[in-house]
Formats: sequence, structure tokens, C-alpha cells
Amino acid sequence: MQKNFRTVFAFSVIATLCCSGALANEKVDICARYSATGQSYHVQAINTTGFELNQATASFSYNSLGRYIVIFWEQNQASVIEMDGMFFAPTAFPSTGNDQEGRTWEITVFSYFNCSP
Repeated sequence: MQKNFRTVFAFSVIATLCCSGALANEKVDICARYSATGQSYHVQAINTTGFELNQATASFSYNSLGRYIVIFWEQNQASVIEMDGMFFAPTAFPSTGNDQEGRTWEITVFSYFNCSP
């Protein structure tokens, strides 16, 4: 129950601030592949920094120097993926990261060649 509340709260705050323009970010068209199953998803996401997420959520929950991909799935559902290494934006080459539940994802810029369900 607490995990669901935390997810809904984080989603609500981030969605509200992203849509209101309070968060400087970049919308990106990506392929997100869930490493555990190999399932790929063509989704719209936001490429942002931990500093911007901390400002948007009025918290210190995110690594200020880190880069994040935020995927909005369905109503009240989002994945906030902290990207590994020197990540600046999605490219054709996979970059890995972990979401708030510790799940590993591979992120690439979307193309029909690299994103098959």
C-alpha cells in the first residue's frame, strides 16, 4: 500500500509540474526494453536531470547530477529511470538504468529496427 501511495504521489507531482512548464525537460520518443523479460515498449518520455526532479518534487530524492528518463504509462503510473554512466540523451545504442523499484531498463532512441514488441 505504501509503495502504491509513493508511486501515485511521485507521479502526481511530476506530471503536474512537467505539464505546467515548471520542469525544464526534453520530450523524447524512445524504445524502453525491460531487461528481465526482453519486452520492448515504444513510448514518449521525458529526459531530465535529478536536479530538475528534486525541484519539481520539492525533495532531495534524486541524484542532482544524475540523468533520468521519466515514462508515463497509464493514469497514475510512471517509471523514473536513473540512467547509468555518461548519459545525456537516448541514442541508437542502448543505455541502461534502473527505475525506482530497482528494475533494469535499456533505453534507445525509437526506430522500427530496434523496438520490436
